[in-house]
Amino acid sequence: LKRDDAIKLIDEPIRIGGRQGESRYREKAIERILDLTAGSPFYIQIICNRLVEYMNRKRAMLVTEADVEHVKNELIRGVNALSLDKFDNLINSGDTSKDAISDEDVLNVLKSIAINSQTGPCNCSSITCETTLPVDIILDDLVKRDVIEREREQYYQIRIGLFKEWLIANQ
Repeated sequence: LKRDDAIKLIDEPIRIGGRQGESRYREKAIERILDLTAGSPFYIQIICNRLVEYMNRKRAMLVTEADVEHVKNELIRGVNALSLDKFDNLINSGDTSKDAISDEDVLNVLKSIAINSQTGPCNCSSITCETTLPVDIILDDLVKRDVIEREREQYYQIRIGLFKEWLIANQ
């Protein structure tokens, strides 16, 4: 979604007193959700659903960045963590031909990017993993599908922060 539409999807459904009321989000809570979802409505819905459940359990009226972080941690670790299938749309291109990029190759490259981009974008030379196809072909496909961003031709970053953090926690 465009940034403004993503913010509306996050904010409007739980405003105090209805859609025209005051936002429940404080600090940089909305910004953190945008970082984790890259504006994807699918991942916004997952995080916000869990956030509402969490706020109901806490009986809290307002959402802080710390609350978003707590929910993110529940989504990536423990008994209520998301399973790999929730990220299938990022892993599998839907190509069923015999020369399609395997999910295993994609996952290996994405794990390598996640691990090597914890302090900033991952340099291409840091992506050292076993793949059946050349890494460049996999990277090009992931860029084309908007799963990763390419910066300055040799640096890569996973767009969905939640997926990046899930990969790091579940390697």
